[in-house]
Amino acid sequence: MIKPCIVYKDQAEEAMNFYVSIFPNSKIVSIQRSETDGPVAKGKVLGATFVLDGREYTTFDGGPTFEFSEGFSLMVNCKTQEEVDRYWTRLTEGGGEEGPCGWLKDRFGLSWQIVPEVLGQMLSDPKSGNSEAAIQAMLKMKKLDIAELEKAYHGTRGFSVTVSALDLRPGGDLLYTMSAVEPEQMEYMVKAGMPLSTDHKLTFTEVDPPRLLAYKDMADFIPGVEPYEVRTVIELEEVEDGVRMLLTFDRMHDERWTELARMGRESELARLAEVLAARE
Repeated sequence: MIKPCIVYKDQAEEAMNFYVSIFPNSKIVSIQRSETDGPVAKGKVLGATFVLDGREYTTFDGGPTFEFSEGFSLMVNCKTQEEVDRYWTRLTEGGGEEGPCGWLKDRFGLSWQIVPEVLGQMLSDPKSGNSEAAIQAMLKMKKLDIAELEKAYHGTRGFSVTVSALDLRPGGDLLYTMSAVEPEQMEYMVKAGMPLSTDHKLTFTEVDPPRLLAYKDMADFIPGVEPYEVRTVIELEEVEDGVRMLLTFDRMHDERWTELARMGRESELARLAEVLAARE
């Protein structure tokens, strides 16, 4: 068994109490204090064991010769932006220091990485989105913002769209071509082994202006998966301060691809909001 051992100058007990107050499934297991003034000052922690979110750590007070550096950090994987915000706020309180790219130092000088789980998915899957764009977005951040990372990963910036046919009625088709046009996007597509231009088709199934639009298209771009049909429904409702848009779509073949599709649709809606705001 391997246990991480964190050595503080003289604040091990305070640090343990602080950490277990932040994370679930956490507790102090044992503390042994020095009874004499020796290498470890009397009353300070000679050895202790504590648990953070189910993982066991050991610690002690080592004196002024012990210093922390970014070479060692604890990584917190977060499922939601609420978790990112909460852990970031708690760990930097009381004199902590914000760093770049999701890194921070707590008030004891220990480094942490507060990382959304979805970021690893973005960086390891360049075929489903723009991993390089996600990295560039991350480099501009301190606390990581999931929505902005998703926007960069799934965003359509760098592309042009050319519509070749539009028959807006039930049974009619929309035919369009999406092409990479900006040099950085073109370079990314080539490196990822993806074509610079792709043709797309969707077929309208319901058209009820100005309330509802539904269409179906083929998910034919997933390696190793037989193409299948996906239905999308867009509903518009007039509200007091504008129009409410609700977009729903069929689940993909597994949860991972469903989540990727959800992020992509959210990015499209965010981009649409930007376009509409620019016209006001």
